[in-house]
Amino acid sequence: MIIDFIKKENNMFLWFLISLGIIVLRLIFLDIDELISFGAEIGNTLVALSTGYLISYIFYFFIVFKKSQNDKNNVADYLIKYLSSLCAEAYRDYNNFKINSQYGCT
Repeated sequence: MIIDFIKKENNMFLWFLISLGIIVLRLIFLDIDELISFGAEIGNTLVALSTGYLISYIFYFFIVFKKSQNDKNNVADYLIKYLSSLCAEAYRDYNNFKINSQYGCT
């Protein structure tokens, strides 16, 4: 299911990887001195945005994508049962019509 999600949502997965990379780089460069005076603020902002995106991505997977997949499966099961009973009923009506037509009944 996760592979299907990644194939369907290529752009979202790319941004997920970029966000994850930003967070990992921030952790790696945590002990390095700033090159510019407001570097920490930029880093904190990027990490906050990346974290928000990661959480949103995980939320989207579990709440939206997984639910829609489950709904498709549930609808498919229902349709199979309904269409099977419909076909059985049509076959039964066809046989009744065939039997009645052989005896000249209408």
